[in-house]
Amino acid sequence: MDFENAYKKYKDGVATEEETAFVEQELEKARKMTEIIDAYESKKAISDDCDEDKIRRAQKKYAKKNTLKILLISVAVLFASAAIILSAVFGTAFGAANKNRNYSQTQAEQIALDYVAREYGGSTKLAVEESEKSIEYSSDLRHSVYVYEVKVRIGFLTEVEITINAKTGEVVKVEID
Repeated sequence: MDFENAYKKYKDGVATEEETAFVEQELEKARKMTEIIDAYESKKAISDDCDEDKIRRAQKKYAKKNTLKILLISVAVLFASAAIILSAVFGTAFGAANKNRNYSQTQAEQIALDYVAREYGGSTKLAVEESEKSIEYSSDLRHSVYVYEVKVRIGFLTEVEITINAKTGEVVKVEID
């Protein structure tokens, strides 16, 4: 069937039922095509309200996921950067302190016992109660040294805390409790 002839008959009102149905069907197709073309030209998607809600929810969900990913990656990068910087800084200090350590912990304990015996009298019983090693940082990290903090008990009542430089073996600080 030819659309132009059927349309003329439809317009004039002399078309048969079959021609009328054909023309109305073709006109409906043309309307739909016009909507599609108009929507494409205005860059607007053809959708109903339900689809728009679904699209908004999907966009929110994707935005939250994307934001969370970005946040986690940023935090991981910050932690990695901090770890690298801290290991570089404190690695230098620990390396220098290890290189500058000339006295062991047992030697430091003996130095502390000798110091207490010499300064506070050797007639009473002396005992090392506790000793621990810690690092003493300097402004130039290459000059950092370990120090030993040794607690020596004199008798039952007096406790002397002595700090000894691991590089020189000198008594740096004395505290009496």
